[in-house]
This record gives sequence, C-alpha cells and structure tokens, in this order.
Amino acid sequence: MYDISLFPLTIRKGGLRNTLLSDFFWGDKMVKREELRKLIKEKILLYGDTDTGKTFASAKLVAFLVENDKKVIFIDPEFGSQRELDLLSDDILEGIDLRVVRTYPEFRDACMEDSDCFLKVIDGLSEGMELHKRFLEDRFIAQGSYTVKDKTFKIEDIETFSLPWQTYAKLYSDLKGVVYKAIQHKYHFLMTMHPLKTTESRIELTQSIFRKMDTVLELRRDETSEGGVNRYGVIKKNRGVDVSNCVVPDVLEILKKKFEARL
Repeated sequence: MYDISLFPLTIRKGGLRNTLLSDFFWGDKMVKREELRKLIKEKILLYGDTDTGKTFASAKLVAFLVENDKKVIFIDPEFGSQRELDLLSDDILEGIDLRVVRTYPEFRDACMEDSDCFLKVIDGLSEGMELHKRFLEDRFIAQGSYTVKDKTFKIEDIETFSLPWQTYAKLYSDLKGVVYKAIQHKYHFLMTMHPLKTTESRIELTQSIFRKMDTVLELRRDETSEGGVNRYGVIKKNRGVDVSNCVVPDVLEILKKKFEARL
C-alpha cells in the first residue's frame, strides 16, 4: 500500500493528456500552474575544474536572490569563497547566512539541517570530502590503529599516516548520504563539485549525485589566443526540458531563470 502523502502533486481532472489543465492539487490544496512552479524546488549541481567559475556563479545568484528578499544559507568549507563574496556589497553580505565550517561534523550538520530558507548553497562537496578524510584520519590516529575486515593495523608514524584506500568506500557512502538527506528538505538546493575520477567508487558517487539533481551544469574554461580566458557552461542534465550537451555562454543567466518564476 502506497502512502498518498508521499506524492503531493495530483492533477485535478482530465488526465495527463490534458496539457491545457491549469488547476492542480498539492496535498489537499488546489493551486494554479503559476503557484505550482513556486512550490517545485530546484536541485542544481555546478560541476567543473578549479577556476571555471562555480563559486563566482553561486555568489552572484545568491546576491540576486537576496536582492529579492530571499533567505539564503551559504555553506563554505574553510572559507574558500572569500574572494567571490568580497565582491558583493555590504547590504548583500548582511543578508546571507554564511556558515564557514572547518570540521566534517560541522559540514555534515550544516548540510542536513532543516531550515525555512529559500536556497541552501553547498560550496562545495569536494572540500567536504577533504574534511571527512581528515576527520577519519584523526580518529584512526587517536585510537592508534585501524581495522580492515578482520585485521587490525597499528599506526606507526602519525606524520606520514594517510587514510587507507579500503576505507574510502565508507567516506563516499557517508557523503552521498549527507547529500541525499539535504535535498529532502523544502528549500531549493545548489551544490558545487570538482570532478571525481580515477576510481570506481568516485565515479559511482558522481553518478549517484547526478541522478539526484534536476539540473547539472558542467562549467568549463578555455584560454583564448589573445591570452584571456573564456568561461562557459554545458548543460549535462535539465530535468523536464529535452536539452543536453547544450553550450551556454552565461551560466548566471541560466541560474536566474531557474528562480525568476518563484520570486
């Protein structure tokens, strides 16, 4: 037996084929199509290498939303967005709930915390992964050993100790769980992420996160013949719109359009 409360969107009448239908039920409340657009939340991933503009685009989107009186939480592991946020006016900065987290428990709790905010930004998952790695290393060092399957290994040199490769599966699983829980809340969600390659576990983590997002924008940069840099985005996923691998010269405009109907 399915719990109907888990599926809040119901078409009032006429079936799915009636494309002109304008009234819907959201739970027990009837809403118009325009209201429905405001209720559906966005889950966006900005994905790309260093210096492709992920944090810059995120900060500019946040400024746009704050100017429209929207509450935004910006989670920043180790304050990597300082330069981008410093470009914003004092009035905008005062409207941002900035969470600078320096440990994995702080990162995890800030991500999964429920809130009445309009948008939560996590900038970014790759930095959260590094915090988790250090957290696990410190825990193993504190106990003086680590266990793989049924075998225990003593840590001889804490200066050179690095997280055993066998434990990375747990690290990736934990991070995936954090993201999954974060996107279950009512607020809109935007996350940045560096490419994760080289191992099956990292590729599986990336694919799992891609599947949970409604929009995936890969940000890129090319050096021009004049010595400058051209930054742009490629739409890798845009749920509800039959567009993929489409080049967009202005990533910020795409992000703004995602939220304009909800302001």
